Amino acid sequence: MTAATQMALAADLSELTRLADRIEEFCAANEVPPAVAYQLTLAADELITNVISYGFPDGAPGLPISVSLSAGAPGRAEVSVVISDDGPAFDPFAEAPPPILEGDIDDRPIGGLGVHLVRTMMDDVSYAREAGRNVVTLRKRITLAG
Repeated sequence: MTAATQMALAADLSELTRLADRIEEFCAANEVPPAVAYQLTLAADELITNVISYGFPDGAPGLPISVSLSAGAPGRAEVSVVISDDGPAFDPFAEAPPPILEGDIDDRPIGGLGVHLVRTMMDDVSYAREAGRNVVTLRKRITLAG
């Protein structure tokens, strides 16, 4: 299994449905288990929602958000999602506030829970600033049937 696809998303929350559909189609075509497809969709949705909501403070997004999906690599059974945007430099894994997990949810401050969820669901997360773009990579190992 070695496959890849890429898509460009406008900085608009309505694009999240198209993203979810593409991840689901890609995973089905590459025999990725539905539970993993769900986790990838949820993680990508969370991070892209943050980019759209907070990445362009002046309200004028630049280039489209790029999303690349890849499945498999020589000797590796994993699925990767790479999200790239041209917003201000921001490492969600280093700069997002740590979540407060104790106490009543209504009393907790907003922030950090989504990134915590992404870290928990994925096997590996990373951030880089490349050519003026934020590049977030998510990796999830999978068990192949057979």
